[in-house]
Amino acid sequence: MLAKFYGRHTQGFRIENITAKLRQAYEYLPDIQDRINQLEMTPAEPELFTKVEDQIGKRIAKEVQTEEQISAWQLLNRVTFIISHSIAQRHRARYQQNVSRVFGL
Repeated sequence: MLAKFYGRHTQGFRIENITAKLRQAYEYLPDIQDRINQLEMTPAEPELFTKVEDQIGKRIAKEVQTEEQISAWQLLNRVTFIISHSIAQRHRARYQQNVSRVFGL
């Protein structure tokens, strides 16, 4: 869902389309909030950690591995934090697209 709004900074950006794009994004906010609520209520099961390892990367999976029970939302935040702070900028979009697939965004 969020991938529809992804763009590389100003690539393809046209000022005359900004109002329409903002309105379109605004319409998705209730769906986005519902998905966040679902992720907050869903425990991060071992299968989800396996998907992170297989589809996002072993190093990231190792860094987010924990003994404590966390929610899928907390796992998502940990993964995106690592991507934002440890992955070279030129590779981040690919990682974030994989994150979107793993977490059903």
